[in-house]
Amino acid sequence: MSFQEVLNQLLKAIEKKNFKQLEACLPPEGPIAAIMCDGTVLEDVEDYLEFHKEWFEDGEWSITHDIVFTEETTEMSYAVVENEYFDKDDDGSYSMTLLTTCVMRHVEGRWVLTLFQQTEAGVEDS
Repeated sequence: MSFQEVLNQLLKAIEKKNFKQLEACLPPEGPIAAIMCDGTVLEDVEDYLEFHKEWFEDGEWSITHDIVFTEETTEMSYAVVENEYFDKDDDGSYSMTLLTTCVMRHVEGRWVLTLFQQTEAGVEDS
């Protein structure tokens, strides 16, 4: 699969809460850099999968994705993605805009995620 196909698979896996599809986008083991929007740092594939397994079990959130920019080479490629995240907490429903950077490496004939970094986007008052 191409970088674009794996990127779309990753984003769809998160959107649809599909653990197996998410797992297919990762290296089989080892280090991965993931910095979530709340500052949580996940340092390896196992931590990343455990985080998503727990998150996917929460049925109250949803997320959409819009790929803003990509840069591709034969060995490493990245994308900047704008996400709209919707959730509920004790105070009711809320949403936030996130910017996510996904970096993937081409390893042994397939693209795998090596960096996933989310930042809450500043939204100006209108």
